[in-house]
Amino acid sequence: MEELQLNKPQYSSIILNPRSKCDIWSRATGKSFLVGWDINVVNRRMPRALTSVTGQTYGQLLTRTLPSTFKFLESMGYTKDQNYVVGRKPPQSFHTPFEKIMKFDNVISFSNGNAILMLSQDRIGSARGPNVDYEILDEALTIDKERYDQETSPTNRGNEDIWGPNSGNPVPFHHGYHYVSSMPYSQTQKWLLDFASYYETEAGLQIFTTWNRIVKLQMELIPAYYARDKKLYATIWNETIRLRKQILPFVSKTGHLFTLANAFDNISNIGISYIIREYEKQNLMTFMVEIMNVFLD
Repeated sequence: MEELQLNKPQYSSIILNPRSKCDIWSRATGKSFLVGWDINVVNRRMPRALTSVTGQTYGQLLTRTLPSTFKFLESMGYTKDQNYVVGRKPPQSFHTPFEKIMKFDNVISFSNGNAILMLSQDRIGSARGPNVDYEILDEALTIDKERYDQETSPTNRGNEDIWGPNSGNPVPFHHGYHYVSSMPYSQTQKWLLDFASYYETEAGLQIFTTWNRIVKLQMELIPAYYARDKKLYATIWNETIRLRKQILPFVSKTGHLFTLANAFDNISNIGISYIIREYEKQNLMTFMVEIMNVFLD
């Protein structure tokens, strides 16, 4: 098992341990880690549970989300075909979930009885039927919200006697959810940002206003880098840290966590060279949204 190297937003997601989460992070921030960590925690705390992972298409899940997620899980000691199998009936030595599974084409099965049910929105009705104990939405801004509310969200139910309040050892995040997404930029995607409203109602914080001030300062780091002005770079960097402390993540009274992050939060892993390269390659709007995670009003 490798030693985990976490950035600050990843630490927040782990240490604060909320019931449910909505993480709006840009590219190159470690979103795949979040999904992998969720799967690991569910495996350890709720053996024989069923977790849904919903994407726009199966292709998105199989080629973009899950490869990086399972690369992370393998770094923690999970071995394919020994600890888990993908898309096929598990060996008889594997335990089975409490929820009966008849078809395994879109299922990832773990040896302790846990299972991940991959759900795709390009197949209408595929999410109806199963009861799940936890749900994950990958790239949630691509999800059809109306169909999600009709088909996927209602499946997060059942097994209260095993992990819920009626059990002897309730799990706080049972029937929780985790929405992972890049910054929404259209009106139909802005529902994800509603999860941040508790920052203002509970703490009086204008999270998006402060966030955009941070992003504006981070953009000033780029010309400082070009100029090799280390003093100016350090001054701007320290100011971004000061502003970041004003919107430190916290869990709402209802057990929800909302976080924002961009590539600068993961700079120790990707380096400033990645940010500079993308700045030079992309048009400004794409860079601001995809790399800097700017909030668009």
